[in-house]
Amino acid sequence: MAAANPLALGIGAGASFAGGVISAIGSGPSKQMQGLNDQVQDFNKFMTAQAKTEGLAASSVFQNLMAPLQRIVSGGPQQAGWSNAQVSAYNADATNRAAAIARDRGGLGAGTSGNPGASDARQLAAQQAAEDARSSEIAAGEIKSADVGREEFNTAVGEEKQLPSVFGTANQGAEAAGA
Repeated sequence: MAAANPLALGIGAGASFAGGVISAIGSGPSKQMQGLNDQVQDFNKFMTAQAKTEGLAASSVFQNLMAPLQRIVSGGPQQAGWSNAQVSAYNADATNRAAAIARDRGGLGAGTSGNPGASDARQLAAQQAAEDARSSEIAAGEIKSADVGREEFNTAVGEEKQLPSVFGTANQGAEAAGA
């Protein structure tokens, strides 16, 4: 048997290794790796689409809720809380009660006693008491309306602070798709 040349063995081994590397480079990823990559890409596309859909839906919700809250907030804490119809109804009720007071107090003891001055004085006093009651009641109504307006303002400010949370689902989806 002939003796093996050590140089030939080294070159042969090197060529064999290089051939393996070259064939591996030429062959590309395995079918399993391509399948896994396709699944990851499909998932990424799905999550991105879902995040966009959720984001658009959240944006619509945000705008729908923000508009009425913004009207309340822009009115400030000094705004009236009652509508014009509520104020009118309250004031009409106060006026009707005042008229009842004037009627009830003005007619007491008016009889035919022959002293028209006393009757006139009673009528004037009853009208004054009725007007005082009416004015006091209307002022109390304005205070109540202002209290409601301030409460609505504070509630709206609190709700506006929480509105960005409607984007939470879309943001989480975008984070998951990116990861």
